[in-house]
Amino acid sequence: MEAPDLDVLIDGYADGSLGEAELVRLNAMLRDEPEARARFWLRQRLHAQLTIACRASTGSATARGPRGDSVRFERQPARRSVLAWWPLAAAALLALALGLWHWAAAGSGAVPSSALIAVVQAGACEVRRGERAEQLAPPAALVAGDLLTASAGGATLRYEDGTTFALSMTSRLRLLAPDERAGKRALLEDGSLTAEVAPQQPGHPLVISTPSSEATVVGTAFTLAARDGRTRLAVTSGRVRLTRLADRAVVEVGAGESAVASSGIALAAAPTVLFERDFETGALTPESAGTLVDGPARAGSHRCVSSVPIPEHGLSRVMIAEAGPGLFTYRDGAELSFDYWVEDRVGAISVYVWDRTQKLSPATDIFPPMLVKSRWSRATVTLADLHIGDSRLRDGDLITEITIQTAEGGTLFVDDVRVAMPPPQ
Repeated sequence: MEAPDLDVLIDGYADGSLGEAELVRLNAMLRDEPEARARFWLRQRLHAQLTIACRASTGSATARGPRGDSVRFERQPARRSVLAWWPLAAAALLALALGLWHWAAAGSGAVPSSALIAVVQAGACEVRRGERAEQLAPPAALVAGDLLTASAGGATLRYEDGTTFALSMTSRLRLLAPDERAGKRALLEDGSLTAEVAPQQPGHPLVISTPSSEATVVGTAFTLAARDGRTRLAVTSGRVRLTRLADRAVVEVGAGESAVASSGIALAAAPTVLFERDFETGALTPESAGTLVDGPARAGSHRCVSSVPIPEHGLSRVMIAEAGPGLFTYRDGAELSFDYWVEDRVGAISVYVWDRTQKLSPATDIFPPMLVKSRWSRATVTLADLHIGDSRLRDGDLITEITIQTAEGGTLFVDDVRVAMPPPQ
């Protein structure tokens, strides 16, 4: 498409005047044409600069930046195009031409226009710039030095290359200026974020720091969390280099792996999913207890394990066991989750494991209202909560059995058993 036609669509999107057919057309262009996406960003930046200049001229205290070049569009209420404000903005545009970008007329000072590095794409946040703080909603321009605190619903930031940060509620992130070793830089002061990082230019990775660690990224998807001097990283795709700042220890964390950087523990990458079993194929090991059946009806109808009665103890039990290599090696923070179905007469489900390292069997119980009866539900248990007396699991212990049972002897069905590290929070 010719640039003038594309500009008409972009301007119409900016002022909310596009019809549904035009939105679909623009959406397809941005999805299929890299040149269109680049022009969209530049045009939206012009709109942002004009908006800021016009609002500064009229005494507005809030500046709005460009929309990110998302391929998903929502119709906006019609409003006057900022390009129609040209006469009002002429003086301010002269300052922009000299490289100055006024945040507002409230005395915050001039900021170099080249400092615009990201936009708020979704959600809302408080942005502190110098001594000033205000609540911003999309689309809002962000510059180096901004300290963001996500609202209760979280907030999503987008860079020009499509890289996004999704901040969890109340997380604090400071945007930093690029330097000689990083093209994008940010400091996660507290909370967690999930990032989808576009491939970065060679020699200019994205670097996200926390008070205790530093993650270096060249293009990947991951979640990073910082709490009380402890940093946790979980990588979905690609690779991330995590550095513990106290001693400069470094670990490479790949897809499906996670790592924790904290004092007193070894810095190492380990699988995020420690154990998984869905019973669709294969048989139970001889050490296990239960019967493979179709089970109560549910969407997709999976195979599952039906409990076996233990009459002498009044129990009904499902046990998954692997006597040789064991099921998994325990890691601090790991969670056990599973689908289950029990009869109405069942009052509680007991969950315990066999820790071959310590030779003990810590346990916990699930009671109503957490216990759902006569329909499929999913339970999640933090393995650190399992105990026997004062004894609990320790990082590195070998677990050889997982047992789920009822005390009343009622029928129990179990499926999709999983032990994994939860997403960083």
